Amino acid sequence: MFINVFIYVFVLLFMSDRMVFYWLCFMLSLLSACKYQTATIMTEKSLKDLTVIDSTYYLAQNLYTGYVTNAASELRLIDKERFQVIEGKLNGYCLQWTKDGVLRTENHYVAGRKEGPQKGYHLNGQLSYSYNVSQNHRQGKYYEYFPDGILQIEKTYEKGQVIAEKIFDIDGYTLANFKIKDGRIYGFRGSSNCINVISEKYINN
Repeated sequence: MFINVFIYVFVLLFMSDRMVFYWLCFMLSLLSACKYQTATIMTEKSLKDLTVIDSTYYLAQNLYTGYVTNAASELRLIDKERFQVIEGKLNGYCLQWTKDGVLRTENHYVAGRKEGPQKGYHLNGQLSYSYNVSQNHRQGKYYEYFPDGILQIEKTYEKGQVIAEKIFDIDGYTLANFKIKDGRIYGFRGSSNCINVISEKYINN
């Protein structure tokens, strides 16, 4: 302790004002970094150890902050999930896996609500769908894929409403391609599951 005080006094006596200023800034940045690292060390609890009221997570009647794991065997095709909670609310990514360890969903939350990128995966590990949530609404591009990775559906959202959509068959040919403006549909509609839709590959042939 005495040595630390001596070094501190020595630095203040023999350094210029500008050097002292820079030195103090450096020390403060180190202290802030250490504090941040300490604060970000989070515990991990099983869901059964927590109390959930109105989508808010409590540990011993206190708002919980940390990671949560859940052996979610009662969920369809889901065996395990892990997510982050800050002050009782979901924040960050919620991941769900099958019993074989295949990642099925990867959803991002802010303050208990979906916000940001949302993804799902087929059982073979290929991306199944992806879209973005902004202010509790789907926003921008939505993509859905066949299990082999080929694009099946492409939608464009504006504040949760579809304003454009394309549907493709397994060979990549367009089954539907339309836009919605002022309540009117422009283009041609169809469905990859509708047998009476004429694909562009048959029109071209």
